[in-house]
Amino acid sequence: MNLVFFKPVRSRTKFWQMVGRGTRTCNNLFGPGRDKECFWIFDLCQNLEFFLGQGGAESPAAPETLSTRLFRSRLALIDTIDQKGDQKGPPSVLPSLPSMAIPSRNGQPGDQDNALRLHRHSLAELLRCHVAACPADNFVVRPHLQLVERFRQSESWAALSPDDHQILSATVAPLPSAYAEQQGDTDADARRFDLLLYTLQLTLLRGEPRFTRLQQQLRDLAAQLEARANIPQVAAELELIRDVLRDEWWQHVTVPMLEEVRRRLRTLMGLIEPISRDPLYTNFTDELGELRELDAAALLTRDEFQQFRLRAKDFLKAHEDHLTMQRLLRNQPLTPGDLDELQRFLLSHGVGTERAIQRADEECNGFGLFIRSLVGLDRNAAKELFAAFLADGTHTASQIRFINEILDELTSRGVMDPARLYDPPFSDLAPMGPEGLFSEAEVDNICQLLNLVTTRAMAAQAA
Repeated sequence: MNLVFFKPVRSRTKFWQMVGRGTRTCNNLFGPGRDKECFWIFDLCQNLEFFLGQGGAESPAAPETLSTRLFRSRLALIDTIDQKGDQKGPPSVLPSLPSMAIPSRNGQPGDQDNALRLHRHSLAELLRCHVAACPADNFVVRPHLQLVERFRQSESWAALSPDDHQILSATVAPLPSAYAEQQGDTDADARRFDLLLYTLQLTLLRGEPRFTRLQQQLRDLAAQLEARANIPQVAAELELIRDVLRDEWWQHVTVPMLEEVRRRLRTLMGLIEPISRDPLYTNFTDELGELRELDAAALLTRDEFQQFRLRAKDFLKAHEDHLTMQRLLRNQPLTPGDLDELQRFLLSHGVGTERAIQRADEECNGFGLFIRSLVGLDRNAAKELFAAFLADGTHTASQIRFINEILDELTSRGVMDPARLYDPPFSDLAPMGPEGLFSEAEVDNICQLLNLVTTRAMAAQAA
């Protein structure tokens, strides 16, 4: 009955999933025969204003996959190394990553420069392999096969222009690739550690302030690994782990040093158990501001006529005691004056405009039929219509179910075209049509009764 929105939602799909909870039916909620007919939304975070004002058109972009983020971080590292002028040209032979020698912090400047060049080249090779493993038959990859073919060539990575970086980051990075699966590198913990270390390298090269925060994240991970020194894999890297924990190690830290940490510790991340945290209890006093009721019809559609239909349906259901409404619901004939009064009643309460009412009259072959389609027909009136038919002889269970389906349709829609008798759900009960269940005279009688319901509403308008 009551939904409270206490978080901002900018995804149209998620918003309607939340609203959908209120649409669950509940019979006899307020007592026998008093079913749930509506629900209230109490919105504390302007979600309704967002969707009313913009139709929910602006949804947040889908979050980047870990693979995309890794691709872009490696690409950004290549760009930064190139901009600093550390690349003097690719080495003639590219060492394989597991055996690539990384000098320690005590290495000579020339050694550091060479290691940085090798690092740039190995990053480019990783990205080239990633692109080469993009499946050509994938429907996401297929429109970009020309780019895939271009960047699967080693020479395309020797020197990247600003346009190349833009294309690679925006178009190629999100493409699916089978490279990680082919290499057996599917450990999400290890790949997240890669992302942390690549970002650390990037912030170190750029001199960004967030380096300190990322440094602390790495040291926290190292401390958790040190606490598991009894595990053989951790014990084998204990010296490096303790180096990372020492302040002296960070005083002259270099990109090659961080790359060595990434390569040697990445497979250990899965050994770190999640830290359990005690519950955090809060006790805030909320203050409710001014309440404002929003128009649900405007939320559901931007079409003016559709809004009129929704508003009129809700309004008329709330005023079923109106004399004209009672006559419509009970299938009693109306006068033109009755319909004029109903139109004035709607206009006086701000439900629709004269233009909307005129359109309803034209599209539904009469205003009476339009209203009947909104509010339906009283079920007792529908039963009374078919009472004489059912009392005329003995009917089988299948025939009675067929008539009940007609009563359901009249109750919900108010009118029914006899042609509907040959469509589901009626065709499910009588695949050969109503003639398969009833005699020709009975079928004619049913059609006459259905036409009578329509004719009365139309006759009232045409009188």
